[in-house]
Amino acid sequence: MRISRGVGSLIVAIMAVTGLATVPALAFDPARCERVRSADNATLAAALRRSGAESDEAKECYARVALLRLRLLPADAFEGDTFRDGLATFSGGALPSGPIPAALLVRLSDALTMAEPAVHTDTVRRRTLAFTPMQANEIVSLAESVRGHKVEGGAQPAVALTGGAAPGLLVAVAGDALPPGAADPETFGRLPSGAHLPRNTPQRHPRADQRVATLLQRARALRPDGCLAPSSVRDADIQRNKADLDPPLCVEQMRVEEKGVDWAFVSIRNAAFPDGPVWYLPHDDESEAFDAAVYAVRRYGGRFIAVAGPETRDYEGIDPNRAFTASPDEARACGLAGAMPAYTGFVMGHFEGAKHILTLHNNSRGGDLSVKAWDAKLKGYPVNSGPFADYDHLVFIVGERAMDEDAGAKAERDMFLGAGLNVVHERVSRQNYDCSLSNYVTRHDDRPYYNIEAVHGSTVQKGMVDAVLAKLGYQLVPGE
Repeated sequence: MRISRGVGSLIVAIMAVTGLATVPALAFDPARCERVRSADNATLAAALRRSGAESDEAKECYARVALLRLRLLPADAFEGDTFRDGLATFSGGALPSGPIPAALLVRLSDALTMAEPAVHTDTVRRRTLAFTPMQANEIVSLAESVRGHKVEGGAQPAVALTGGAAPGLLVAVAGDALPPGAADPETFGRLPSGAHLPRNTPQRHPRADQRVATLLQRARALRPDGCLAPSSVRDADIQRNKADLDPPLCVEQMRVEEKGVDWAFVSIRNAAFPDGPVWYLPHDDESEAFDAAVYAVRRYGGRFIAVAGPETRDYEGIDPNRAFTASPDEARACGLAGAMPAYTGFVMGHFEGAKHILTLHNNSRGGDLSVKAWDAKLKGYPVNSGPFADYDHLVFIVGERAMDEDAGAKAERDMFLGAGLNVVHERVSRQNYDCSLSNYVTRHDDRPYYNIEAVHGSTVQKGMVDAVLAKLGYQLVPGE
């Protein structure tokens, strides 16, 4: 896989924030995690979400700290090999050996965000601040013992106070001056608001309480397996398909912020059969494509993500299928104000471990994209008859060479024509790069790309999914 200079710069920036360098995979070294363990939850969540290009050791470090803070990893197991048990508990199933999947790291990021304000279960980090209950008349003697000098002339003790003048006043002292466990809630009961925050935590945002209340409301809608109840998701596509989204299908929501754009996505995955095909749906106004994706994940396993906007093609003024950019040069070629590496990396990270890059679209009746296309970039190859012979139904394949010069493209074309599917081949070059997913994959990824297009309002796209996946060797899950 080719990585552009722009993506490389992003990776370096992420490593600078987290203090980790990309190194060859080695046995886990807890000393390398010390700086990560001092980061606040927001910083750690951002690192988890953007760690796709980092070393396996860095990903493992992030995951261990996240599990520790989510109370899924005991402190005494932080350095051991049993952390994958906590990871499996969080994911809801057994994990394959090897690197931690990017999608699971993103879910850990979301869980950390929803856990705010942070509950400090990490003893390394908690040592930065500790509290103990005491009576008002004990303050002066404690101040003397901590500071190493007497308080003369009735001066106020030089220690931080919280609460009022009544008994039960809390005094902050160095963590090492307290006996083990003195920072635990069982020792002193509930802390006043904000008292548990570490010293490097920024001032609370004015709307923080409102945000926490919203996250708690979302958490109540979670099913026991960590998935959202379809009825709780305010998305027209989810509501239209909610009768088909019962387990093992899992509904999730995800967000990515970049250059002032707050990208929202819905994700559907087959929790029982996660190793099936993987799809991306960039346009929120293509309802038949979304319905076909639900059908595909139920019958063949795997997962998909879809842009969750206001049921329009564009999202905040951007065509999501014209935003795949790895460098400023690519962005300029498409007339964009700047590259969008976070958005691009999020979508491509979704395909980690997948054999193919798959997508579903709907087109307009009689529009520009049909099997009748024949120009310098697009060439159509129609079938003569069958349920998918309509000119506006097609399978889209891509390559950097002309069809006559590309034996692999010829084989793909003939395979799909043999299944009764129209085929359109797109030849991608530096001169005609348009920032679409097909163009991005052609330039930056070695895996095959396939787009299944059907006209708006048609009923054949699910059948086209069956025909394409059969040719690509995917099997139905048991019971389908």
